[in-house]
Amino acid sequence: MYDQYWTKFHSEEHGGFDIVASWNYEDCSISQCFDDSCHDIADLQRKVNDGTYYWFILRVQVFLNGAELGCDYLGGCMYENVEDVLTDGTYEDIRYQAIKEANDWLTTAFKERKLIEYTVNKLAEGA
Repeated sequence: MYDQYWTKFHSEEHGGFDIVASWNYEDCSISQCFDDSCHDIADLQRKVNDGTYYWFILRVQVFLNGAELGCDYLGGCMYENVEDVLTDGTYEDIRYQAIKEANDWLTTAFKERKLIEYTVNKLAEGA
């Protein structure tokens, strides 16, 4: 998704990575994410429309030296303030998944580099 549509609201360094949290307005309907038998959908919609609640998608990106190596999203977030998503474990869960993706990417890249080095060395030995 294009950065111009995202609003950055949190950044931190974690485990050698730069972490950025951003949000964008959710475009799916509230009724797709909440059960009307448990929640008053009309009341929630009113509160989103009048600014009492934010209805958004959370994006967490993981960077190393400016390169994005991992990213995860969670839609259907509803909070009085966007920053409240940082306080209940939701952000930590999404950050964990984005960091895992970054670490997996680095592991794969390292293995591929080792394979290339090995192949080059074997070719050089045979020359």
